[in-house]
Amino acid sequence: QNDPTLTYLLMCEPPTTVEKDDPHFGMTYITDDGPALKRICDSIGENAYLQDVCFDAPLGLSNMVARSTYFAGLKRNTSIHSLGLSRCELSEGVGHEVLKAFKENNKHLTKFALWRCMIRDGGTRALSSTLTRCTYLKEISLSSCRIDDVIVANLVQSVRGNRHLKRLDLQDNIIKRAGCESLVTLLQDPNCNLVTLDLNNNMIDNDGATIMADGLSNNHKLEGVCLDGNDDISASGWNAFFRVLSNPSSINATYFSNHTLCRIASFGSVKVA
Repeated sequence: QNDPTLTYLLMCEPPTTVEKDDPHFGMTYITDDGPALKRICDSIGENAYLQDVCFDAPLGLSNMVARSTYFAGLKRNTSIHSLGLSRCELSEGVGHEVLKAFKENNKHLTKFALWRCMIRDGGTRALSSTLTRCTYLKEISLSSCRIDDVIVANLVQSVRGNRHLKRLDLQDNIIKRAGCESLVTLLQDPNCNLVTLDLNNNMIDNDGATIMADGLSNNHKLEGVCLDGNDDISASGWNAFFRVLSNPSSINATYFSNHTLCRIASFGSVKVA
């Protein structure tokens, strides 16, 4: 229904631990009743007040109702600006169908988040295909999804050219050196306007940190690259950033150093000796 008081909606499989004390928050369960799910999605399609929708649908029951016809209503909504998928399989099931729906209907979407989702071969293709079409996204968060260097390379190609993207959150994944190389190609793209890149709690070492630092020498838009929890970064890796921020080799080198970047990690994480 076109309820003006409903702005946040969680669709999940029971049970859920999500709690939200907000009069504008609603919750509905995904069951094996396909027609009921279709009615809910059709109602979403007609709702002009809904802003934030999250699907929390682990494998199991959700696959029984994963049919494109049930999710067609999502293609008609024009008010949702934030979409989240939690514990979803992206190569099939509810997660796959939601991605397909927003691949076609996305001009109003500015924030996209995944948390603990399963991204396998088919899921990588589905995710990349949708993100390529979502050119108005300002924030992308893909956390705790076991994203590796191969997936990062696909992701970079998907968001390249998106001038609106300001924040990219890739924390709690398994990104290594090759993933850093891919991200640097994005940061060096003149169309890239990223302000924050969150790489906390990955598997980046000194080589990866040096690649990131060197790649930022001519980037004057990024204000923060978050590297907390990458325990293999030692003094040599952090020093690579210090050289970029204030190159002491000459007066000119210092003058032309990167003076935009203001955060690389919390104080206690930086090992300088």
